[in-house]
Amino acid sequence: MTYSGTTGDVHTIGHGLGVTPDVWIVKQRSSDGEFGDWFFWHKDMAASNVVDNRMLFLNSNAAVATYTGINAVTSSTIRVKSSTTAQNGDTYVAYAFAEKQGYSKFGKYAGNGHSGGDGTFVYTGFAPRFVMIKRADGANDWILHDYKLGTLASTGSEKGNVGNVNSAALRANATSATDDWGSIDMLSNGFKARSDAASVNANGGTYIYMAFAEHPFTTSTGIPTTAR
Repeated sequence: MTYSGTTGDVHTIGHGLGVTPDVWIVKQRSSDGEFGDWFFWHKDMAASNVVDNRMLFLNSNAAVATYTGINAVTSSTIRVKSSTTAQNGDTYVAYAFAEKQGYSKFGKYAGNGHSGGDGTFVYTGFAPRFVMIKRADGANDWILHDYKLGTLASTGSEKGNVGNVNSAALRANATSATDDWGSIDMLSNGFKARSDAASVNANGGTYIYMAFAEHPFTTSTGIPTTAR
């Protein structure tokens, strides 16, 4: 959706999802100044699922910080602050995501510091096509995996065969080419870290993720489907 900033402390936008969003992304369109960052809010960054202005930025590897941007999220609206994400006279674009069983999953996990087959497994309920991971408690990159990127060629500079180990990844906060920024396996019902890299699986690290299905493991009503 798009909106324009107004005077006053907060600005309320309707999102039309019918349920409370799990992820919000907001970007100022009319300026690249002080508040030109990609504001990113995820339900699992807030304490006890209470919106408390804990933010990440898609264009930065910084850890979660308290930053006045998104003020409240409900099943019908988002409230943004005029001082940052709704400045009077500026225009914005916003993206809202709500989890749908069998098709998308937005959550968090704890890293265990293991590589290979002992890395952390994350259940999504479907075979992922796309997974984006960010360490919330550390200054680490946003890691983007797509199943079609597959395993890196021997040079490490271009994609190889489609499939696991899914070592080819991109970084949302960097301009660098595809490389191994933190390998994972994409499985029929979730994904597993295959690296102990701090960006995806440091021991004790806290990670948030967004995952979208290639082949749902269940339908949106919970009926099982055939695994990959």
